[in-house]
Amino acid sequence: MKNVSRRIAVAVSLFILMAPAGCYKPEWRPYTSTGGDYSVSFPAAAKEEDSTLQTAAGPTTMHQAEATLGTTAYFVASNQFAAPSEVDAEKILDGARDGQLRKVNGTLTKEERTTLGGYPARILAAKTPQGLYIWCKVIWVKKQRLYQVLVVSPSESNQANAQTFIDSFRLLKD
Repeated sequence: MKNVSRRIAVAVSLFILMAPAGCYKPEWRPYTSTGGDYSVSFPAAAKEEDSTLQTAAGPTTMHQAEATLGTTAYFVASNQFAAPSEVDAEKILDGARDGQLRKVNGTLTKEERTTLGGYPARILAAKTPQGLYIWCKVIWVKKQRLYQVLVVSPSESNQANAQTFIDSFRLLKD
């Protein structure tokens, strides 16, 4: 989660320096994760990166896929945790939300509790002091895997593309 938060902070810095977004037409491209556990449609070619994070639950590998269209960044990150069987999914989702907001000094503008494939999820929207808009869906699966589907944009007008991206996310296997 820290790596995604760090990337959001870098995106915030870059977007402050860049001119307002021009008109960029997305070319939605189907993407399936390397592990085959999810699919999503990115608006441009996606790049992958893996990193190891140290967490309170021990080390975990974060798998990330990301694409940029103009000044809008699209991310999917997943972490596999060696979690005990009695993990409170709502606490995990609260922690993911709070960590994202803290890293960018963001203000939560929307939060909706929902599910995806029967698993607990949150739909979030936030705004940063720098004027960036963040839309996110966070899903906790089988008490061990956390998915974060995230869009960061300098323009609220990109909300429709953000929604298309987030809605395209599908879990392929448990």
